[in-house]
Amino acid sequence: MMNYKKMITDVLNDPEVKQNQRLHTLFSKSLSRYLKNHDRTEIAYLVNDISYYLILNNYIAPKIVLDFATKTQKELHRLRGLGSALDMLATSILGFVIKDKVK
Repeated sequence: MMNYKKMITDVLNDPEVKQNQRLHTLFSKSLSRYLKNHDRTEIAYLVNDISYYLILNNYIAPKIVLDFATKTQKELHRLRGLGSALDMLATSILGFVIKDKVK
């Protein structure tokens, strides 16, 4: 599992991000929400906000921000994949249980 707190803190400590008020505020608020809720949903919101930032800024951002977004998206995608695999397994088991009860 990724250490989101450390990753966001590293981004906030980057000199380029410190100089960019929009990015610094974006990551600061996200870190506060994440520390309060300890929920990966906050990280997904942050990645979404980074996407909007990139669109509005001609896809230009400090390298550390791009690296954060890439790593985080990959991790969230992997976790969603695990969840869907478990869901499919549970559904198939539930299907077998229901078929046995119908007989």
